[in-house]
Amino acid sequence: MRKIFTIAILTFAFGLVAYGLIPGKTVITGDVVKFTGMYGIELNLSDIEQVQLINKIPKIKSRTNGLSAFGVKKGHFNLEGYGKSRLLVESSQPPFLLITTKSQETVISNSKNPEDTKAVFEKIKEGL
Repeated sequence: MRKIFTIAILTFAFGLVAYGLIPGKTVITGDVVKFTGMYGIELNLSDIEQVQLINKIPKIKSRTNGLSAFGVKKGHFNLEGYGKSRLLVESSQPPFLLITTKSQETVISNSKNPEDTKAVFEKIKEGL
């Protein structure tokens, strides 16, 4: 019984990590920006205070809930200068999309393809 339980727990844990490593997508429809995948979020364009492209993620002070493996960082992190933030980072390569909402929530995202990140930035900027 112990072996079955151990195998079940390990399978679940590896499956969860594998799911977290699946790249999310950014979909902009109307006035909503939707980040899909694990720890995804929907933001109304009217709730976005500022959007910018940055070349470096602020220093991570701690991971409060999430995944950090193989260059992928998804979940809730405590960032220096920003406090509680949500990272949806697919690659350690810049640029990174930094979104600050009117409620002072910070979201940092990127794609494995830098051109995709830049295109999302432009679309959000146009919608503001």
